[in-house]
Amino acid sequence: MGQALGAMMSDYQRYFVPGGTFFLTVVAYGRRPILTTEKGRDFLRAAVTSAGERHPFSLVANVLLPDHWHLIVQLPPGDDRYSLRIKLIKSKVLRTMAGSGIA
Repeated sequence: MGQALGAMMSDYQRYFVPGGTFFLTVVAYGRRPILTTEKGRDFLRAAVTSAGERHPFSLVANVLLPDHWHLIVQLPPGDDRYSLRIKLIKSKVLRTMAGSGIA
């Protein structure tokens, strides 16, 4: 069974390139359609700003859909920690939503 399951699962690999440009997709928990609500957009915007102040990056492009977000980010030279920025953004959105009674 394990071999059959392994054959069905994707083999995602993360590439860490200092100063690189990355295409990322972030999915809302349970695919809840919260990202394009007025509050969802406000919370996400504030989280992106906050993360960028702590760990700078350029948001080259983004597409926001109700339950997921596509973005292209460029990191500063020598920095490959895109996952840190996504973690900061996601945790800030979650804390803000929970504090407002939405989550």
